[in-house]
Amino acid sequence: MTSISVPEAVEMALNFIRSGNLGEANNLCDQVLKVAPSYPGGHLLASLLAMTKEDYGKSIEHSEIFLSNSFKDYGIDRNICRYFEDNGKEDSALNAACMAFERTFSPHVKMAFGSKKDFSIADIIKNNRKILQSIPRWIEDDVYNNSVMNYGLPQFARPKIDLNVGYYPIYADLIVYMSKFLDNSIRYLEIGVSVGKTFYLMLENFKESKLTAFDIEDINPTLSARMSFVEEKKFSRNENSLRKADFSEKEFRKHDKNNIVNYIAGDVLDRFSWERLQGKKYNLIFSDAMHTAEAINFEMDMLIGLDLIDDREFIVVWDDLESPAMTEAFKQISGRLADTYNLPSSAIFTVDCGGWLGRNEHLHKVGVVVKPRRR
Repeated sequence: MTSISVPEAVEMALNFIRSGNLGEANNLCDQVLKVAPSYPGGHLLASLLAMTKEDYGKSIEHSEIFLSNSFKDYGIDRNICRYFEDNGKEDSALNAACMAFERTFSPHVKMAFGSKKDFSIADIIKNNRKILQSIPRWIEDDVYNNSVMNYGLPQFARPKIDLNVGYYPIYADLIVYMSKFLDNSIRYLEIGVSVGKTFYLMLENFKESKLTAFDIEDINPTLSARMSFVEEKKFSRNENSLRKADFSEKEFRKHDKNNIVNYIAGDVLDRFSWERLQGKKYNLIFSDAMHTAEAINFEMDMLIGLDLIDDREFIVVWDDLESPAMTEAFKQISGRLADTYNLPSSAIFTVDCGGWLGRNEHLHKVGVVVKPRRR
């Protein structure tokens, strides 16, 4: 093991376990525990390997040592979820996911809201996975091929869009969990909707709410087919936009949830498109469109300039903050919101969680700014 690091050895051993090469996994586990006896990943390996031998006492012993340490170290939390999923142990995978959430996400949220309320993340995860599984195919070939920007779904990722996302928390789980801390009915804005995967989760979770989707693409028929169409209004197109069709605003109803939906097919870099939202106030906003510093700064200019944020209480979430430019932009924007709404530092945080592809891609760095309702 002299040529690889301890975390790399753990990752290699986990791959050996997945492939059934338990002998090599045992050898690496022994070496990890010898050179780094307090490293949590070594105890994770020992716990999993003991389980394969049905030595449950030893498995629990090592599991407790592992769980008493940082559950987020080197992505091990996702690996244990994946291991249980791959071996058909869904209850264990869900328990591991909930443990990860309680250790790495929930404390941030409760501190941001200054609340001791608690909600079942297990119920949220189970419900969201059930909703996702109800749609076997998210986008048809003709819709994808005739789109403006491939619905924000790159060719390499398209085969993954319909795959099981796994139990490890994705950002949609976090958004639904945080929404339960809001006192007022949900007024949700999603900037950058793509095929509608996250938006549909919100649509199914919320009741008696108003939801707005804003994207350069026409609404994906997979999404619109699950609502009742009300009306469409067209408005002038920005000549500089990549979208060549007329801009439009469509209204839908989700009758079983008593939700009202507006879908803006426009351009998030076009002020006139944003003005279609004027007069609305949003308390839950998810930014997932163009992942550039310039774009999210422009979004915030529009949100504040057009008075679209509910100043009584709000949650704003940004996806894909991995790059230095996006990290810096989030720092500037969150500081701007803190100054505007007199927010404490505890109201601003970032977390690493699963994205729309879940277990089938890297973790996403997500930024959050919260303004709780004053009591």
